Formats: sequence, C-alpha cells, structure tokens
Amino acid sequence: MCGSERSEFWTLRKPEALPTKLRSMFRAPDLKRMLRVCRELTDVQSYWVDVTLNPHTANLNLVLAKNRRQVRFVGAKVSGPSCLEKHYDCSVLGSQHFSSGKHYWEVDVAKKTAWILGVCSNSLGPTFSFNHFAQNHSAYSRYQPQSGYWVIGLQHNHEYRAYEDSSPSLLLSMTVPPRRVGVFLDYEAGTVSFYNVTNHGFPIYTFSKYYFPTTLCPYFNPCNCVIPMTLRRPSS
Repeated sequence: MCGSERSEFWTLRKPEALPTKLRSMFRAPDLKRMLRVCRELTDVQSYWVDVTLNPHTANLNLVLAKNRRQVRFVGAKVSGPSCLEKHYDCSVLGSQHFSSGKHYWEVDVAKKTAWILGVCSNSLGPTFSFNHFAQNHSAYSRYQPQSGYWVIGLQHNHEYRAYEDSSPSLLLSMTVPPRRVGVFLDYEAGTVSFYNVTNHGFPIYTFSKYYFPTTLCPYFNPCNCVIPMTLRRPSS
C-alpha cells in the first residue's frame, strides 16, 4: 500500500436568498395576461371604422389635413398648460354619427403634451363658451358623461385623466405612455373603452353602463399643442 490516504471534507453552503427587490426584477412577464389583452384588442379591431374629421365642426384655431385624418393647433400661443383654460374650444368632431352597433378607431398622439379624445353627444355641437362653465365649475367639468362627453386626456405632459362624473377627474396610472390610442364604442352595451395600442393593447379606461340618449360622434381636441393628432386607417 502506497503511503497514507488523504481525506478532505467539503461543506456545502446553502446559497443566500436574493432580496425581494432583486427577485422581482427577474420575474417573467405575465404572458397569459398579455395574450388575453392582445386577443381583446384583436377582437375590437374587427369593428374598425374609417373615421375622418368633419371640417365644418373645426374650431378656427385648428388646421385639418386635406385627407381629413390629421388636425393640429395653429392659433396664437396662450399662457397656461392647456387651451381648456381659455375661452375657446380646440375641438373637431368626426364625420361619422353612431346610434347603434360597435365601432373602433385609433388615434396617433405621439409626442403630444396635451390632448383629449373619445366621443360626445352629437346634439352638443363642437363649439361652446367657457364663460358659462366658469361661473359654476372648472373648465374641465365640461368633459363629463353628464354633459355628454365620454373622453380621456393628457394634461401637463404626464397627467393622464378620465373625465368621469366626479371632481376632480380620475388620474390614470400609465406604465407605458400611449403613442397610439384605440377607442371602442359599444352603443347597445353603453360602454366607451380606450386601449393603449403602444403597450400591446392594454386597457386604459372604460366608461360603462351608460344609456346614450342621442347619436354620438368621435371627438378630438389637440389642445394648444402644435403636434398633430392623426387618425389611423383601418389596420394600418
């Protein structure tokens, strides 16, 4: 027997657990939810209608493209965060009127610092005086279902809001700022839903269980931001 045998002992240590913060960083995305959301967006996109802008409803501070798919603000620059706080409106309506059925369209709002979009009652018309509203509420109170508007918007570069029948309006949490917003109207169901197309079609907000007493029109307001709003062609 050659020499004495050497024996070595090794102690295996249990690996240290990662802190909760680090563990969460490596968590896989919720693929099931993403697939469900993508399917939902695909379903509503099957109702895509070719919405265009109605030049007869455009405020004088706006310019529409010849194809009636783009609108931008060109009026005199005003102080304050938004034209909503002044005594004129910056809106234009869609040419289409909806009194039944399901309808979907998409709006490009990339690089804009302020905007409002959704649907409004056709009986209201595009123009109004803020003086009437200023006597009772803030200018933003005009954008509520009880006033015939089902809209969401961006204020102050980063505040996304839903203009519900509440004061103040609801602040929305947006993990991915939307560059393109999908709008889905289900007239019979009484719902108006908004989707963040930029973020795989994740839902932004839904106005639900409303009775629409009149015909509705798509509503667009580029505010006093000169970057245009653009209506996308179906499936573009």
